[in-house]
Amino acid sequence: MSTNKNTANKESPVSSFPVVGIGASAGGLEALEDFFRNMPSRPGAAFVVIQHLSPDYKSMMNELLARFTSMPIHLVEDGMAVEVNNVYLIPPRKNMTIYQGTLLLNDPLPGKVLNLPIDIFLRSLAKDQEKNAIAVILSGTGSDGTLGIRAIKEAGGISMAQDTRTAKFDGMPRSSISSGMVDFVLSPPRLADELVNYCRHPLTINSRKMEQISNENETELSKIISIIRETTGVDFGHYKPNTVLRRLEKRISLNRFNSISEYLNFLMYNEREIKTLFNELLIGVTRFFRDESYFETLSRTVIPRLFESIPIEKDLRVWVAGCSTGEEVYSLAILLFDHMEKSRTFRNIKIFATDIDTEALSFAGAGFYPENIVSDVPLPFLEKYFTRQNGGYLISDSIRSVIVFARQDLINDPPFTKIDFITCRNLLIYLETPAQQRVLSYFYMSLNDPGFLFLGNSESIGNLSEGFDCLDSKAKIYQYKKGFRLSSVNELLKREPIITNRGMGSLGTRSRMRQTERESLDNIFTELLSGYIPPSVLVDSRYELLHIFHNVNNYLQFPVGKASFNILKMMSKEMGAIVSSLLRRADKTKNPVVMDHITLEELSGNSLSISCRKLSVTNRPENYFLISFTEEEKLPKSDSVVVVENFNYPNHYTDQIEELEKELSLKSESLQATVEELETSNEELQSSNEELLASNEELQSTNEELQSVNEELYTVNAEHIKKIEELSEMTADLENLLKNTKIGVLFLDRDLKLRKINSIASEITHIQPSDRQRYIGHFALEQFHKGFLNLCQTVLKTLKEYEEEFYFQQKWLLLKVTPYRTNVNAVDGLIILFIDVTTRKLAEERRSLLFQTMNQGIVFQDEEGRIIDANHTAIDLLGLSLDQLKGVTSMDPAWKAIKSDGSDFPGDEHPAMKALKENRIVKDSYMGVFNPVRNARLWLKIQAIPLYRENADKPYQVYTIFEEVDEKEVKDHE
Repeated sequence: MSTNKNTANKESPVSSFPVVGIGASAGGLEALEDFFRNMPSRPGAAFVVIQHLSPDYKSMMNELLARFTSMPIHLVEDGMAVEVNNVYLIPPRKNMTIYQGTLLLNDPLPGKVLNLPIDIFLRSLAKDQEKNAIAVILSGTGSDGTLGIRAIKEAGGISMAQDTRTAKFDGMPRSSISSGMVDFVLSPPRLADELVNYCRHPLTINSRKMEQISNENETELSKIISIIRETTGVDFGHYKPNTVLRRLEKRISLNRFNSISEYLNFLMYNEREIKTLFNELLIGVTRFFRDESYFETLSRTVIPRLFESIPIEKDLRVWVAGCSTGEEVYSLAILLFDHMEKSRTFRNIKIFATDIDTEALSFAGAGFYPENIVSDVPLPFLEKYFTRQNGGYLISDSIRSVIVFARQDLINDPPFTKIDFITCRNLLIYLETPAQQRVLSYFYMSLNDPGFLFLGNSESIGNLSEGFDCLDSKAKIYQYKKGFRLSSVNELLKREPIITNRGMGSLGTRSRMRQTERESLDNIFTELLSGYIPPSVLVDSRYELLHIFHNVNNYLQFPVGKASFNILKMMSKEMGAIVSSLLRRADKTKNPVVMDHITLEELSGNSLSISCRKLSVTNRPENYFLISFTEEEKLPKSDSVVVVENFNYPNHYTDQIEELEKELSLKSESLQATVEELETSNEELQSSNEELLASNEELQSTNEELQSVNEELYTVNAEHIKKIEELSEMTADLENLLKNTKIGVLFLDRDLKLRKINSIASEITHIQPSDRQRYIGHFALEQFHKGFLNLCQTVLKTLKEYEEEFYFQQKWLLLKVTPYRTNVNAVDGLIILFIDVTTRKLAEERRSLLFQTMNQGIVFQDEEGRIIDANHTAIDLLGLSLDQLKGVTSMDPAWKAIKSDGSDFPGDEHPAMKALKENRIVKDSYMGVFNPVRNARLWLKIQAIPLYRENADKPYQVYTIFEEVDEKEVKDHE
């Protein structure tokens, strides 16, 4: 493992290679091993592994992963630069972010409900590396990483998750997959393969090539846009081309095509890919209280002014355009409710949340979010407006009830009206300028005076600056300014999309033609109906008003108080009784039911006929009713009409109504008593429920803490298991080595107590393995080595190795005593070796006997030519003792060596020196030397033979063989 700090390149914040953030928790060790086992040594990417680690545990992940990858592995230090083909591990007790390619460490915030290190890193990775960011979510519990991959997708990167069927704990990958933001769901080995393919695909390396391809194939690009429009009804022609190209490039790269034409051919016959590309282009990424400081500005400045400017009897109407999965809608609603509670100023709130993505709207409507929203939602809001359920959080009914989610195409659908506050954040940046101005014009037309507009921090109001006052330029909050004329709106509505439909023929206009035809037919049908039926209303089975034909103001009126569309509540008491009776009778017959000659006070003496007809619609279980109001002289005659009777209200119904009212009064009193009893029971149940909720919250909090500890313990346990497996393997290796080697081994601890002994050492010392932890001085070891205990104490004190050969029980043994050192070089006892050297000793004795009894002189010299040994014959011929000879070289002039012609024999020409220098055998060299013992010159015949170590090119010794010859042989040699 390397811990060297590197200097980050601050001038190039986005790396030229992908940076892969890997999130893993419980069960993640096995997934990481499978992932890196399948990863080549040079994949062309950097890997940053984020785990849930126990704060008090030293992780062994670097050692464990090193068994499966040859890439350098680093335990991150603050300020370490990210380099390609390296692996980086988060240390315990730290959160990690990346900035300009440099890894930064931070302490977790104190008091946080839940620390989410994976989300924290992936969000910073998305911001720092943009489309070079890759997220991989592996086994783990909870939902950490889900918010991070949403950020990665928004930045243009890719996300991967482990297939839940292969994960030991599927919480994290399942949560990520359910977000709809994951590009690949595979097993860890296949994730590694797919990632390598993605990193090496040429379109990910050179995006300029992609833009060049796109410019040369504008028709293909238009066809792709049209295919999406025909399939989904959404026209991305108003999107900025670069936005479309970036998302298109990613899909082309992930599917490993080399051109738009290839991808177009694939797209035309693959509905699943069309949907995937559609979702890719939607860019539906958001989070709770995104840009928290801007929401604080809203809460402090805008929301109070909203409540001050709206009368108490009016609704506060809010429009959240491009709401995606609802986080921003609920954030705004929470701020409105919080203000009402703090200021005690209440309003009836109505929030319209719209988006073009129906799946996102369904998710938002459910109001259920993963547990990792705790990193975005302030704790007081979380406890007050959310309920913990099934590992996530559910928005409260009070918040959900004020929001209406609806699908809307901002560019083509009509806007809402009489709106007090509009928020549309980070949507306009993806649209071309004409489309932006069109949407902003809609917003201006929708706002009341005063009204407020909240945009994303990269957006502006463009040409509509005269229509708004800027309240906060940083937060992009604007206020409606009355009097601005939208003279250019009509022109904006007529402009063509930036990405045209050239080359598409009728393909691009077919859906718009069908929509226009339907609108025209609806208008024709309405016009025809108006000429053939009297003033009428259409209601459903609950008597809710659906449609009005002609003017019915003489018969209907809106009640004071809470608005209601129940037709009976929009009539006078007398007429309501008549219509109610007709509706009940019409429900029992197929023919229309009519009541004639109705004279009521509000009719000013005129006579009226009311008819009611039940209508059934094919494939719809609900019935509808058409109620018609006709003056007497205009009533058409029909044999199929059931005339109930002529009607005069005062004479006909007075007695009956009085009787019914008495009966109703008795029923009401009985019902009221029952209601009061139920209310009392309900209060008791409510009180019990609140106690249970409080207990549940406490248990939930405790469960979260236990879950967090459990994840940490599982991670620690997994590492321990792997380490135990390694130790077991090493122990087995050591046991086999000790059992099968012919060397006696004895281990002592620092107190000289027995730790381990093998069978060979046991035979020599008579110490048994069962004597473990006994002091070595308690054994009778003097029998084979005197002073053995003192020897051990000395080595332990001086830390110097000791070697000695001794003869014991018909064997020569080499005793070797060495300090036992741990992996941190600390001395923790002794290792004592008993090596049987009998064979070597006997060989040395035989060699020595042969060496000393030869009739020829033999001298051994080292690589420098110094004498290291000589036999008795050599000592006799040279006239010097062994001590005198040792260390002397052939260069020594004391030899007084001469050649056969009587000239001096130079030392460097001595046969031994020539053999060393020339790396060859020197034969039959004659030399005259002076023997001081005999006090005479002797002639010697010499051979020098170099000796080599295995696989060596140069000799490490030379031995010289010589014998005495007479002077005649010397002259004959000349």
